[in-house]
Amino acid sequence: AVIEPRYDALQQALQKTYQQISTENHFDYGSLREGVRDVTGSLQRNPDAVMWLLHLKSVDEYSFDHAMDVSVHALLLGGHLGWRGSRLLDLGVAGLLQDVGKSQIPAELLTKTDALDASEQQMIHSHVASSLEILMQQQHLSPDILQIVARHHERWDGSGYPRGLRLDQIGMSAEIAGLVDSFCAMLRNKPYRSAVGHQQALEALFRLRDKQFTPYLMEQFVQCVGLYPIGTLVEFNSGEVGVVIQQNRVQRSRPRVLLMLDPQKAPLRGYNVVDLRQAQKADMRIIRALPQGAYGLTPDDYYLG
Repeated sequence: AVIEPRYDALQQALQKTYQQISTENHFDYGSLREGVRDVTGSLQRNPDAVMWLLHLKSVDEYSFDHAMDVSVHALLLGGHLGWRGSRLLDLGVAGLLQDVGKSQIPAELLTKTDALDASEQQMIHSHVASSLEILMQQQHLSPDILQIVARHHERWDGSGYPRGLRLDQIGMSAEIAGLVDSFCAMLRNKPYRSAVGHQQALEALFRLRDKQFTPYLMEQFVQCVGLYPIGTLVEFNSGEVGVVIQQNRVQRSRPRVLLMLDPQKAPLRGYNVVDLRQAQKADMRIIRALPQGAYGLTPDDYYLG
C-alpha cells in the first residue's frame, strides 16, 4: 500500500514531463529523479508489488507506458547486478527519457503498419538526436544519462544506430537500456504486429545473445525477471488460464496463480488460487505465457485492490 502512492507520483511526474516537452522543450528534472529514487527503494523492498502496479496502471498510451516499463525493468536489472546509488538512478531516469525525441516524429509514421522505406527509417532513427537535443537543454542532467540515451540503440555486433558502435564501446548502462527497451516493446501491441508473451520475448532475445546483446547480460536478465513475473497471464495443460500473483524463486516454473478462465475459456467466479508447489498440483503444468489482453482479459479483470 505504501508503494502505490510512490508509483503514482512517478507516473504523474512523467506525464507532466511529456506535456512540458511537447509545449516548452523543458521539464522538472528534480521531481522526475525523486520519483525514480522512490520507486528504486520500493523495488528493493518489494519488487513483486512494483511489477504488479506496472501491469495495472497502464494509461493506454504506447510511448508513455513503454517509458514506465523500460525504466522499471532497467532498475530491476541494474539492482540485480548489484548497482546502487546514482549509477542506478541514472539508468532509471534514462529509461524514462530515452525516447522523448519521438515527439518530433510525425504520428502517422510512428503508427504506420507497412514496412518503412529508407528515408522513413532514417527519420525514426533521428529520434536519438532529437532526444539528445531536448535533454541537453536541461540543466543538472548527468552526462551518464545523455550517454545512455545516445547509445541505447547501439548493438553488441555493430548492427545498431546511430554510430554502429560495438562491444565495449557501448557501455553496460546503454546496453541494459537497449535490452530492456527491446524486451518491453515485444510485450506491447504495435501498429505493425501483435504483442508476444513474456516467455516468447525472452526466448527471442536470448537467441540474440552473442549477436546484439552480451551473453552475460542476457543471462542475468533472464535470471532477474524469471519465467513468469507477477501479472503474467499463463495457460495450463488443462486449458485453464490465470494470472501469476506470486513468483516462486526456487522453482521458477511453479508460481502461485489466480485462475481466471476454466478449460472452455469461460470466466470463473470467485477467488480460485492454485499454488503449483503443492504436491496435489503436481499434474498442473504451465504450457505458455500469454500476451496481455489474451482471451479478452485485461488487468481490470484481475485487479485485487
